[in-house]
Amino acid sequence: MLVAEPDLDTSIGTTIRKMFDSVAQALANADANSSLGNISSYAIDSLSGSALDDFVSTFAFQRFSAARATGTVTFSVAAVGTTSVVIPVGSSVSTATTPPIIFNTLTTAIIGAGSATVDIPVQAVIGGVSGNVAANTISAKVSPLTGVAAVANLLSTTNGTDAESDQALIARFKATIFRAFTGTAQCFAGTALENPNVTQVNVVGSSETHNEQIQINYDPNNPTLGSYGISVVQDAQFIYDFNYTFGANLAANDILTPDVSYSFTVIPAISDPIAAPIASSTVGGILSPGQYSYQIVFGGILGHLPSYTNPSPIATIGVGLGRNAVLLSWPTPPPNTTFVYVYSGGGTLLGILGASETTWSDTGSGYPVNSVPLSTTNSTGFTVQIQSLDSSSCPNGIYDLQFEYLPAASRNSPTQGVTNKVDVYVVGSDAAAAEENVPFGTANLFSSDPTSSMYYERFMRDDYTNPVPGNIFLPLSFAPVVDLPSSLLYGSSTYMRDTDYFLINDVTNLGYTSHSLSGVEWVNGTNMPTSGTLIDVAYTYNALPYEVESDIQQWRLVCYDVWVHQAQQAFLDIYLVVILSQGYTAALINPMLFSAISAVCSAVGFDGVLQTSAIISAAAQTPGIAAVRFATSTDAQAEDAGGGYGIQQVVVTASNTTPPTTTTTLVQNWALNGRAIDAYFSDDTLPVLNEVFLDVRALNSLNTGA
Repeated sequence: MLVAEPDLDTSIGTTIRKMFDSVAQALANADANSSLGNISSYAIDSLSGSALDDFVSTFAFQRFSAARATGTVTFSVAAVGTTSVVIPVGSSVSTATTPPIIFNTLTTAIIGAGSATVDIPVQAVIGGVSGNVAANTISAKVSPLTGVAAVANLLSTTNGTDAESDQALIARFKATIFRAFTGTAQCFAGTALENPNVTQVNVVGSSETHNEQIQINYDPNNPTLGSYGISVVQDAQFIYDFNYTFGANLAANDILTPDVSYSFTVIPAISDPIAAPIASSTVGGILSPGQYSYQIVFGGILGHLPSYTNPSPIATIGVGLGRNAVLLSWPTPPPNTTFVYVYSGGGTLLGILGASETTWSDTGSGYPVNSVPLSTTNSTGFTVQIQSLDSSSCPNGIYDLQFEYLPAASRNSPTQGVTNKVDVYVVGSDAAAAEENVPFGTANLFSSDPTSSMYYERFMRDDYTNPVPGNIFLPLSFAPVVDLPSSLLYGSSTYMRDTDYFLINDVTNLGYTSHSLSGVEWVNGTNMPTSGTLIDVAYTYNALPYEVESDIQQWRLVCYDVWVHQAQQAFLDIYLVVILSQGYTAALINPMLFSAISAVCSAVGFDGVLQTSAIISAAAQTPGIAAVRFATSTDAQAEDAGGGYGIQQVVVTASNTTPPTTTTTLVQNWALNGRAIDAYFSDDTLPVLNEVFLDVRALNSLNTGA
C-alpha cells in the first residue's frame, strides 16, 4: 500500500491498518492450512503398511478389512413333500475345493410344502477375493440340514475384496479428509466409501464430460455431407449443444472455431421407424387374433435417414401366433446399410442386427442371439455429428472432441429446468429381512400406456422380462427387494413364485433406491386371493442404499436432492476356443482362467468398456493355455447346436421342480456378425463374470468354423 497509495496512512493503530491486519491474518491462516494440507498429502504418499495405519489413525481413520463375498444359494429337497423344511439363519455351505470356501446364510428361509427349492442370500465366512467363486461351485452342506438334498449357487458370488491396499487407503483418505466442500461429488463418494459394505461408487450429477478422438473423413455413400465424423455417446439422455470443444490438440489449446471450421450437430437416438407399419397374414391381408406383424428397416449409424430407408416394404414378413419361433427373412440390404432394425407392426423395436444379416428368429422373449447390443448402436442415446466446413482449417484427420452430456442414469431434466438432483450408485449389499402384511387389491395395475407411472416397460422381473400389462402390483415397504419366498400361503391355497407372482423392481433412473417402487407382480386371473385380504410376505431387501443415503444427508446442501441407488451387475458368460498345453485339462485351468478374467471384469468401472483384447490377453497368460480366441456363432452351431459364443449377459433361474433344473436366459449378446465385440456398460452397471465356457481344440482344428 505504501507503493500503490503513498498518501494513505497505514501506520500501526490507524483504522485502515486494523482492517488490513484482520484481512492479512485470515490470508496467512489460509496459506498455512493449505501448506499443512499439501505437506500432509505429500507425506502420506511415502507411507506404507503399519506406518500408514499409524498416520491415518491420527485422523480417526482406519484401513478397511477384507470384504466378504456375497451371493445366492439355491437349497432343494429330494422330493416335494407335505411338510416344510426350515433352513436357519447362519447355516453353512461350502465349495468342494481344498480348502473349502465356507458361506453362511443371511436369513432364515423355508422350503414350503409343495415346493422344491428356495433361494437364500449367503455371505463368505472369511473376507477376500477368494470368496468370489464361479457359478455351481458351492455344492456341499457344512451344517446338518435335515431335508435338504442339494445346494448350488446358480451365479458367481461377488463383492469379495482383500484388505484395503496402501494405494486404495491413501486415495480414500485424501478423498475423505481433504475432500472439497460439502455437496461436491468427492464429498458424496467419500461418504459412501466410508461404509464398509460399499466396494465401488459412482456419483452422477447433471453433467458429465465426454472425451473422444474422432476421425473426419469423406464418405462416398453420403457425398452431400462432405467430410464428417460421428461420436457415439453411451447412455446419454441429453447433450448440451452449447458447451463443446473441438480441435487437433485440446491439451495444447489447438482449438477450431465452431460454425466457421466445423459444425456440431446432435442427432437423437433411433426411436420410431420412418417406414409405414406393415400388416400381413396368409388370409386377406388382415391379422388374425393373436398374430403379430413385423417390419424391417435398413439404417445407418446416423439413424433412419431417407437415404438408408426404402419407403416401400421389401422384406418378407413372417406372421406368427403369439411371437413364438417366427422366422423372418429379407433381401440383402443395400451397401450403405450399417444396421438392420426389426420392429413389430406397432413400431416396437425388437432387435438390431448387423448389415450382413438377412434372417432373424423371434422367440417371443429375451434379446435375439444374433442381434447387436442396444448400447453398441446407441439406440437409447444420441450421436454427435462433426462436419467440416472449411477443408483448409479442418482437413480429414483425427481430432479431439469434448462436450457435456446428461447420463441416462441421472434424474435431472435440463429441458424442464431440473438440474439439482444427484444420484449415487453403490456396489455392495447389506441384506436385511423384512416381513409385512400386504393388502391384496387391484388398485395398482401395470399399464400399456407409456405416459403412466405404472407403464410395464418401467419395471422388470429378476429374469429380465417385463411384467404383463393388467397384472397387479403389490408394493412392499422396504426397497429395493432382492428376494421373495418360493411360495406364499393364503388360507388353503398355495401360490408359487414365478408362476402366480414375480419379484418386480423399477428399472428406470428412479429405481433400486429406498424410495423406489419394488415388490410383487401378481398374475391377474382366477387364481388369486380375495381383494382386501392381507397376505403375509417375508422378503429380503438391500438396506445399503438407505444406510448410505442417511449418511450423505448430513453432508448435502439444502438445494440438492440426493438419492442412493443399488448399482446393477451384469452377469457375463464368456465363450472361448482354446488349445491347451500338454498335461493340462479344462478342469485344471478353469479356476485360474476364471480368476484372471474376473479380474479384468472387476477393473471395468462405471460407464466403462470391457475390451475383447483384455479378455484374450488375460486368457493367453493363464498357465496351460497355448492359444485362445473367442468362439463365434459358427463355432456354436458346429460344436454345440444352440450353444453360446462371444460375450453374453445372462440371468440364471431355478425351477420349482424335483429335481430342480436351471434355465439360462440371454439378456444380450455382445457380438456383431457372429463375432465378439467390446461390451459397454452404463453409469449404473458393472460387469461380473458368471462362467467361462471352453471349447478345447487341437492345433489343426483351432480355426475350424472361424
